[in-house]
Amino acid sequence: MSMRMHNERGEISSWLAQLLVVVTVVALVIYEAVALAFAAVQVDDLARDVARSARDEYRTEQSLVRAQAVAEETAGAHDAIVTDVQADGDSLRVTIERSANTLVVHRIGPLADRLTPTATREADL
Repeated sequence: MSMRMHNERGEISSWLAQLLVVVTVVALVIYEAVALAFAAVQVDDLARDVARSARDEYRTEQSLVRAQAVAEETAGAHDAIVTDVQADGDSLRVTIERSANTLVVHRIGPLADRLTPTATREADL
């Protein structure tokens, strides 16, 4: 009888361990997905602010170089990188990117490059 109790406990322990592994993996996948979605929303909001600050500088100095410097400063304060600043006759366009705060994705080179949220915003001149 004691042998049977040991087997049942072992089966239950094995089942619980497997369940724990599955729940952990699912939770990790959900966390990564939420972190990426949150980063995408944040980078979109930040792109708007960066475009406005760059536009204000461009209006004052009439210099795309100065506007880009202000954009980089504003984005850098929020751990983002300015990848492009362009001005046409009516607007100033700024593109930024920011890495998501993930546990695993940022450690996998090809995935990290593909899953870095990017946003482009325009501000009327």
